[in-house]
Amino acid sequence: MPQPAESEGPFVDRPAPDAIRAQTALLEHAGGDRLRIELTMAGPPPPIPELLSIPGYDDYHPVPGSLNFSAALFFDDVVEEEGGYTLSFSRNVYGSGGKQWTVEGNTNDLDGMISVPPRAVDSEAVGETISFIADLRDFPQLSEGWAMTPNVQVMPVEFGYPSGNPNDDLSFPQVQQCNTSTAAPSAPTSVVPSAAAAVPPAGQKLNESDESESGDMFGGTPVDPGVCADGGICELSAPSGNYYCTISRTGAFCSPPLGEPLTSGIDDRLIKVGSDGETGFLADSGGNSHLEDRQSMRNTTFQYGSSMTAYGMTCEFDGLNGGASCRHDETGHGFTINSSSYRFF
Repeated sequence: MPQPAESEGPFVDRPAPDAIRAQTALLEHAGGDRLRIELTMAGPPPPIPELLSIPGYDDYHPVPGSLNFSAALFFDDVVEEEGGYTLSFSRNVYGSGGKQWTVEGNTNDLDGMISVPPRAVDSEAVGETISFIADLRDFPQLSEGWAMTPNVQVMPVEFGYPSGNPNDDLSFPQVQQCNTSTAAPSAPTSVVPSAAAAVPPAGQKLNESDESESGDMFGGTPVDPGVCADGGICELSAPSGNYYCTISRTGAFCSPPLGEPLTSGIDDRLIKVGSDGETGFLADSGGNSHLEDRQSMRNTTFQYGSSMTAYGMTCEFDGLNGGASCRHDETGHGFTINSSSYRFF
């Protein structure tokens, strides 16, 4: 559980609102050299604050009452001679630049040297959680891994009305210090990660040339399916919560949470590869299966970096885009899908 950090200066000694008050932090490998950081807040994380023009002030200002936060991971045993290393996640609120989340790497020395400048990072908010994917190849200081579990600090901020004093229009509730509930003990050093598949515009089908750029979609560590492969149905859900998949004698099928679209521009309910290697879409499940919602899907979460093979089918989830891929092993036919694109092969 998080504990309030000591407050000083502009920080106020009160809990942050639910949307920017961290509850837990989770770190896990997302395949290759990718690290996934998931924060669970006390309420749904806030959207990027909107800006408005306030009479008497030249610059646009976040709507008073807007909420925002940033997060930092402290790797105290990395580059120890410089006081450790920090990954910092934040988003640009002001100005005309992109509003996406960015990550930067810093040593913790007194000079606050930035060793890796800010760069865009994949993020996803689902319910009360928000997750980020960091590619450790961008941070050479972390390439050799780490031994100590990193601490996560979440820094909330509330926007008020602007004034002549730069601190008067900001409130900083209690900073949250979260010990990660699960952490990768070391970053992979010998595995060469596959390149991420290029994501086309929303609703567009991936073309065949994207296959050569996507690397091996089924390179994860095999996980024994257990008794489900003996006449039953194997169930697995993406940690992102975006897809629920089943493997059975009739094939491999994936669907989104109940009430959500399969992918942009597609109205069908399921994507599948059959026991004969035939691929396609299905309008519905034809029964009471594949009616899972995000809550029930948590019971069948299947970790990134792992693959499951049963009934001659192999399925795996992609930690970079939250998508799913399944293949009929004998023919090599299958599909890959995420919330913005899909491809049959």
